[in-house]
Amino acid sequence: MGYRLKMGRDDRPNRWYQLFFGLVVFSILGSLAERLLGADPGLIKPIAGAATLCSGVLALLTQISRDESVSNAIKAFLGLVFIGAGSEILGIYTGLPFGKYAYTDAWAPVVVLPGGHFFPVLLPLAWVMMVASGYAITARVLSGFWAIFLCALLATLADLPLEFAVIHSLKYWTWLDPSWPIGDVGFGVPILNSVGWFVTSFLGAMVLSRFAPPSESSRNIAVRVLGSLTLLMVALSLIAQLPVLKR
Repeated sequence: MGYRLKMGRDDRPNRWYQLFFGLVVFSILGSLAERLLGADPGLIKPIAGAATLCSGVLALLTQISRDESVSNAIKAFLGLVFIGAGSEILGIYTGLPFGKYAYTDAWAPVVVLPGGHFFPVLLPLAWVMMVASGYAITARVLSGFWAIFLCALLATLADLPLEFAVIHSLKYWTWLDPSWPIGDVGFGVPILNSVGWFVTSFLGAMVLSRFAPPSESSRNIAVRVLGSLTLLMVALSLIAQLPVLKR
C-alpha cells in the first residue's frame, strides 16, 4: 500500500490542469498569428508545446496521487513511459506496430538514436496523457477487460484528429510509406497505425488497471484533459487549412 494523500473529494480542476488549458488557448492563438500574420514564434513554439504536454500529464498524475497513492501514481507513470517508448523505438526500426515513419527534429528536444533516427524526449509523455485520460474515462463506465478494451478504442479514435494536426501543422513526423503493409486510412496515414495505437493503449490500460483505478474526480480531470487536447488538435488542423495572409 502506498502513502495515501487524504484530500477529500474535490472536483475542481487542479492547478496543473488550469495551466494546461491556458497553454492550449495560447497555442491556438499563437498558431493563428503564425499562419495569418506570418509571425515567427521562434523558441516560444517548442517551449509552449513542451509545457502543454508536461502540464497535462501532471494534471492527471496529481489527481491519481490524491485518489490512490503517490507510489502507485509513480508506478503507473513509469509503466506507461516504458510501454510508450518501447513501442515507438520498435516502430522506428521495424515499422511495427504503427507503420513506416520517421520523427523530425521539430518536436524538440530530440535525441539521435543509432542509425540517425530522431526520437523526441517528450514522446512517452504523450502516451501517458492519452492512455491515462482514456482509461480514467472508460473505467467509470465499464470494468475489467471491457474498460481496458474501450480505453484502447477511445485512444485509437482520438489519434485520428491528432495525426492530421501533427503531420500538417506541427510536422513532428512523416510517414515513409503510408500504404505499408495493408493500405491507409486517408490523408497519408497507414491502417497499421490504428492497430498499433490500439495494442499500445491496451497494454498501457492494463498497467493502469493494476496501479491506478480511477475515481470520479480523476475521471472529471481526464475528460477535461482529453477534451482540451482534442480541441487543440482540431484547431491546429483547421488553422493549417487557412490561407496565408502575410509572410
